[in-house]
Amino acid sequence: MSDFSFSSERYFRVWHYHADRRRLLLRSTLDSPPATRIDIFCGGVGLMLLRPFYHGITIRSGTAEERTSIDEMYDASDIPGQLFVIGDSLRNFVISGPMQWHEDEGSYRDPSRFGHIPATP
Repeated sequence: MSDFSFSSERYFRVWHYHADRRRLLLRSTLDSPPATRIDIFCGGVGLMLLRPFYHGITIRSGTAEERTSIDEMYDASDIPGQLFVIGDSLRNFVISGPMQWHEDEGSYRDPSRFGHIPATP
């Protein structure tokens, strides 16, 4: 498992989640300034506990001890993936494949660099 760390003071929200494909996209849309958007993507989502939006966000890889706590609280020991902690406690987290982020000048409706995430039927 690789270490992941991301922090931004910008406003992010859960932009899209596809249950069948287990893909999650958090997005900070164009602001002025800066005139960029930031996408945070993870695939293979097995478990998540998220707020719908964040005024500033910090994400880091969880520790082995934190993963053990999540496994015990949510009976999640059989869920594969890496733990990513959002904020400073286990109140917001994602267990998934690798988390990635990308910043670009895409508009509100432009597809993400991580590809199109179709609507869940």
